[in-house]
Amino acid sequence: MGSMEYIYYNNTVYHQSGKSYYKFDILNQTKALKIEKEEKRDLVKFIESRNQDIFKSNRLNKIGRLNPALKRIEGIENILNAMEMIIPEKLRGNFYRNLETVKIYFIEYYSEDERNVQGTYRSSDNSILIYTPEYLKGCESDYKTIIITTLVHELYHLSSSKYDKENRIQKSGVEYCNYFQEKDVTEHDEKLESKPINTPLNEGITTFFEQATLALLGEKSIGISYWVNLAITMQLFILIDKTAIEKSYFKGLGTFLIQKDLNKIINDPCKAEYLMYILNDVSIKDYCANNYYPVLKAENILIDYFEATINNLINNHQIEEAFGTYLALIEHYRIIFNDKEFKIAKVINDNFKNIEITNRNKLDSIKKQFANINIPRRTRQ
Repeated sequence: MGSMEYIYYNNTVYHQSGKSYYKFDILNQTKALKIEKEEKRDLVKFIESRNQDIFKSNRLNKIGRLNPALKRIEGIENILNAMEMIIPEKLRGNFYRNLETVKIYFIEYYSEDERNVQGTYRSSDNSILIYTPEYLKGCESDYKTIIITTLVHELYHLSSSKYDKENRIQKSGVEYCNYFQEKDVTEHDEKLESKPINTPLNEGITTFFEQATLALLGEKSIGISYWVNLAITMQLFILIDKTAIEKSYFKGLGTFLIQKDLNKIINDPCKAEYLMYILNDVSIKDYCANNYYPVLKAENILIDYFEATINNLINNHQIEEAFGTYLALIEHYRIIFNDKEFKIAKVINDNFKNIEITNRNKLDSIKKQFANINIPRRTRQ
């Protein structure tokens, strides 16, 4: 990649070397395509217009001056403005720090596979690589959407990662940490182990914030790579305080705070630790036909926490509301596992059906108990 600069403008990836601008021949990456004079004039005009401040906050504009290559991506101002709104102010350290030096590369290649769109964040050299197949350029709206979606996803990995170059240690998001060994860990502790960035839970939370950002931008979503991971993440956001998840993710603190909050629902550190172990097994990053059993294991544990939460609710209205949310999630799973793209056997759908029936009976029983008890109104302390 060397000193080559990448520019994304008008749904096209350009390359700059010195004062020369060109595009690669998609079938021969070593051959430069000629840029017509009118196209070059528009491109240069775009680049010149980005020499000014384009972001809403002073902090992002300062970063734009430190790393001007960022501003050569059309639409980056909307993305980073939205992310700055979504990431809590006290948790933006990695977001700001990494943006100052990040390099973003757009790699186009020939592919007939609709799903072969990839993005990678490398904390070792603080770079983002966006691989986009050439076929997408035939549909400009989809091309733009996939570029934006992939870029937002990788920027959240950037925002939740810290790399210690001296010791070559990476801390990223909610990677698993052992509850018993690290029960005294604080957010200032610098001894957490380095873990992979692409574990199931980490990808789920990344996708959660990715989708929130796209919604804020008003961008459509033509496909979510980590549907199942996202569904599990949504359940965690329902069960525990979102602050614990946000702090764990954006500060790269591992899962300790999440486990701590789960233990408030069911005081069983082994259960919380086992759930985090399942959700941080990097070998099952992509839940598919060959590894759906971890999903069932995780879901059965989450059901225990959900039922314990229901037991602690104060009235039937709260039970109905929480149970409705739970059933919506189960239905969400069923839709996912019936989708041909996952190619998951019918047995999974049956398993989730049994989970729903079993727990509907349990929850109905809980509701009946509430109905027979005169529950005092909760008063403010």
